Amino acid sequence: FLQQPRDADYKSYSSRSSEIYGVMTQMLEEFEASLSEAQKDEIKGAADYEALAGAKKEQIAVAKEKLDDMEGEHAANIKALSDAKEDIKLTRDQKSADTEFLRDLKVTCGVLDTQWERRSATRAAEIVASSETTLTEDDNRDALEQKPACCHQIFLPVPWHGASKPQRH
Repeated sequence: FLQQPRDADYKSYSSRSSEIYGVMTQMLEEFEASLSEAQKDEIKGAADYEALAGAKKEQIAVAKEKLDDMEGEHAANIKALSDAKEDIKLTRDQKSADTEFLRDLKVTCGVLDTQWERRSATRAAEIVASSETTLTEDDNRDALEQKPACCHQIFLPVPWHGASKPQRH
């Protein structure tokens, strides 16, 4: 095998290598095309990723802003609830005080009405008694004319000599 001429091997190897070389060249072209396409896809994928990442960052920023707004609204709602609870407590306390005042006022008015009725009845009785006992000038003249003249008494004012005034020392 070693004694065979080398030129013969070379020719036979050369014809076989051209086929291999052709296959390898074709594979190289396919790999280069595939690499070029993969690089384009990678560049497109990176650009898509950047666009998607930018959109997601923007959505996150909007969501954070909305969350901050919602937290602010929540704090405002908590304060409004606290104020409303305080207002309702004050309103209930005021209503209770007003109800008690009204109850006391009704009692006081009832007492005053009763006192007024008593005073009015007393005054009416006094007026009736006064009108019955008060003689008018005509009634007095009629009464004097009916009595005999001897029965007329004249009342003259008499000075009063009561207890002496206390002396000052």
